[in-house]
Amino acid sequence: METLKTYLAGLFEGVPDTAATRKAKVDLLDLMTDHYHEELAEGKSEAEAIGAAITAVGSIDEVLAALEIDPRQAAKPQPSAANAIDETTAERYWQANARYALTLGAGVAFCILSIALAAAFGIDDTTIAAVMFFLALGIGVAAIITSAMGIKPQRQRIGERPLTPATKALADEKMAAYHQSYTIGLMVGILCCLFSVLPPIVMNAIANEELGAPLMIGMIALGVFYLVYVQTISNGYKRLATRPIAD
Repeated sequence: METLKTYLAGLFEGVPDTAATRKAKVDLLDLMTDHYHEELAEGKSEAEAIGAAITAVGSIDEVLAALEIDPRQAAKPQPSAANAIDETTAERYWQANARYALTLGAGVAFCILSIALAAAFGIDDTTIAAVMFFLALGIGVAAIITSAMGIKPQRQRIGERPLTPATKALADEKMAAYHQSYTIGLMVGILCCLFSVLPPIVMNAIANEELGAPLMIGMIALGVFYLVYVQTISNGYKRLATRPIAD
């Protein structure tokens, strides 16, 4: 019965292909076929007989328990060389991730800058301040949404696929090479946030305290941009470097 074979194929999808599972499929198909014919002999329709035969098998958890297979292990896709990520695909993903990091960092920075612009322009005209606030905020939100939409197809393309040995070596090399840039970016971001208290002090000393708060927020925006940017780039390399190598 093709219907019963198709059901069994779906039932065992993701289960490791071993001698035990192959034998179990054969035994279950024989059991289901016998049950199917018994139901037909009792006057049941073909659809009813198939349904009864499928019900007799039980759930996949029961089958796996009888085979002494861990369901969590069975659910894991086995690394396949045919589906492995090659170097070209990896490079394409990292390029997309770099654009994502830049756009996301800029979007977050613009959202923070909207407060600085409102404070700066609000000194003379509250209407202009409101316009600048919503303009910067709109640009920031649009950038964040655009970045998420841009990286999503690339992440779906790599999915949970394993790496070829050459791609694994390249990913490790990229991570090691980016370590210095990552450290510098983190330091710059942290220092910008820490020293953001200086502009109000300096502006107050030169009797121009109105610009102190906007400049402080601007430095925080710059620091957050660096933190988001370098962390996102690093996560992109790590996302592939931690993948298993295909057999």
